[in-house]
Amino acid sequence: LFRFDEAPGPVVVPEGWCDKVMHANLQIGDSQIMASDGHGPALQPISGISLSLNTRDPQQARRCYDALLEDGGRVELELGKTFWSPCFGTLVDRFGVSWMINCEAGA
Repeated sequence: LFRFDEAPGPVVVPEGWCDKVMHANLQIGDSQIMASDGHGPALQPISGISLSLNTRDPQQARRCYDALLEDGGRVELELGKTFWSPCFGTLVDRFGVSWMINCEAGA
């Protein structure tokens, strides 16, 4: 996680943007998700989508779920057994991003 106020040299950003995320890189297994805060005051909060993270191991699903809840995340559906998965749950992370954590059936 790299914020605008951590950049070397002067960075021109709107007032109140110094603590916004310039660059974030999430390494999840062999997958990489890159993100940054939106650019400008006209952007609305994220809504209407969820990112889905699939694992083959219930313990890995638990680690991912717990990590995404850190520092202010919110449980939507506690991680648990469903008819399609030994381990599924949903949450909203500290940045307001909705996640579905799913362990593949039969894993």
